[in-house]
Amino acid sequence: MIKPLTDKILVRELKPEEKSSGGIYIHSGVSRETAKAEVVSVSNGFLAPDGKIMPMEEFIKVGQTVLMYAGAGVSINVEGEELKVLVLTEVLGVVENA
Repeated sequence: MIKPLTDKILVRELKPEEKSSGGIYIHSGVSRETAKAEVVSVSNGFLAPDGKIMPMEEFIKVGQTVLMYAGAGVSINVEGEELKVLVLTEVLGVVENA
């Protein structure tokens, strides 16, 4: 597995739901602004402006589901699986109770 550096995380983009919470089926061609992803790996941390190391695990943990901009990150292939490397600022938030 790959261990990201500095302020980066490695995620597996989750397949979008085909049905809305109201039961309406969503066409696969519909433009989406956001996407959900499962966190696969995180960096050890990054250098804060005050010179201290900020541990990434304080913000995002492996196994959590995050909301990101659709199309964000850099796609990479790891052992036949497509993953994305995201910068922390590309993550919009952590999905609770996912």
